[in-house]
Amino acid sequence: METGHFTDYEIANINDSALKQISELEKNMCADTNKNIVLIAYQNKDGNKKES
Repeated sequence: METGHFTDYEIANINDSALKQISELEKNMCADTNKNIVLIAYQNKDGNKKES
């Protein structure tokens, strides 16, 4: 996804399992990089398109 094209996206509605996976990845990345990293999940606004 190119920077500046976020008008086609919205914050993703994810389930608890996906949220847990993202949280674990954030935790691992923070430990590996010694930086505070936050991951955000987006989805297409129309809900049907998939980014490749």
